[in-house]
Amino acid sequence: MITMVYKDIVTLEDSKSPMTEIYRNIRTNIEYANMDRELKVISVTSTTANEAKSTVIANLAVMSANKEERVLIIDADLRRPSVHRFFRVQNEQGLTDLTRAYSLLENNESIDYESYIKEFRHEEIGDNEKKIHILTGGMKIVNPAEFLGSKAFINLVNFLKTKYDRIYIDTAPAGMFSDGVVVASASDGTVYVIESGRSKYDDVIQSVEALKQTNAYIIGTILTKVPLSRKDKHQYYDYYRYYNEQVPTKKKWLFTKSKGGTK
Repeated sequence: MITMVYKDIVTLEDSKSPMTEIYRNIRTNIEYANMDRELKVISVTSTTANEAKSTVIANLAVMSANKEERVLIIDADLRRPSVHRFFRVQNEQGLTDLTRAYSLLENNESIDYESYIKEFRHEEIGDNEKKIHILTGGMKIVNPAEFLGSKAFINLVNFLKTKYDRIYIDTAPAGMFSDGVVVASASDGTVYVIESGRSKYDDVIQSVEALKQTNAYIIGTILTKVPLSRKDKHQYYDYYRYYNEQVPTKKKWLFTKSKGGTK
């Protein structure tokens, strides 16, 4: 028997680790971020590429599934889709294909949306059918921002909302492309991922302001890849730290110091 190793999905590799507990706490913080607002569709974006936003999504999805929620991950980072690699599924018949098919429906017609969605099963995932549903990016398109801002995409998201308890949407970095901003405006809330020591303050502020201009609701921020000191190299509690607070407008460092690890 071959055991698959999902090195970036720590919540699958070690369900009792301090890192897994951090993700559990983040999930809880998101759930209670605003008791007066439904947070069913959550987009995750960042300032630039490789800040570990897809890692965050993969682990949060596992945590939500462990709570017996029906969970869907949508890979809307159409410029650089990666969710399929995390879960080792094929990137075919995905988001772009389903959106097109859904937009062509006539009145009262139904669609077999599940045929476009991959299922990921693992023994560490909770008892609700023991799987995470994944809608990969699908067929490559030349105009991602226009596609994600279309009524067809928004209608599909609203439809899928009726089928799942929690939907996580991976988006292109908001600091590089408008895609992330567009998807955030179609979501119930947005989590902003910032890489320690790499994300520039001015770039983060500019991206956050762009999100606010579309009335995106920023739930909070997660600081990733924080270096460990020699003293704390075996303590991972602060690898990902969640902040449910407004990003400051005055020019000062955004976050308190925390400890960290790998990508």
